[in-house]
Amino acid sequence: MSRASDVRDAVIAAIKEQMPDETVEAFVMPRYTREELASGPRIAVRFARRDLRVEQGPDERDVIIHAGVVGVMPPNDGHGSTYRAQEVAAFDAIDTLMEQVIALWTPNGVLASCGMAEHWFRTITQPFVLDEKELKDNSNFVSLVQLTYTDSLDE
Repeated sequence: MSRASDVRDAVIAAIKEQMPDETVEAFVMPRYTREELASGPRIAVRFARRDLRVEQGPDERDVIIHAGVVGVMPPNDGHGSTYRAQEVAAFDAIDTLMEQVIALWTPNGVLASCGMAEHWFRTITQPFVLDEKELKDNSNFVSLVQLTYTDSLDE
């Protein structure tokens, strides 16, 4: 496995340890069926990319990990205001779980000062709140945060 995969797996293990009642798993693309998400949203983690900086000093390699929550929106029953209320309630449940994931790193969360697979934590951002294409195509609501870890071998 790659060093990036090692970081992904360490993040998964750390989230499972902190949130033992939640389903936490690796993914590449958020391909979940409505049936898989029927029991509730799940936490999904993937390797997103590497950022490389080559300068006069030491080279630096960052591993970007996406950690997020995937849930399914209710089927549209054709009743506008009723459906919108159901959709908002489903979003609120997903976003509440997302806040719990974010809290692991901020403010001063238990994972903010933990090394992961010989990488140290640098930043957390939320580049987008939902994946509109996945929501439109499959009714899956995907909300991700981006975790940046720097490889300790570069020091």
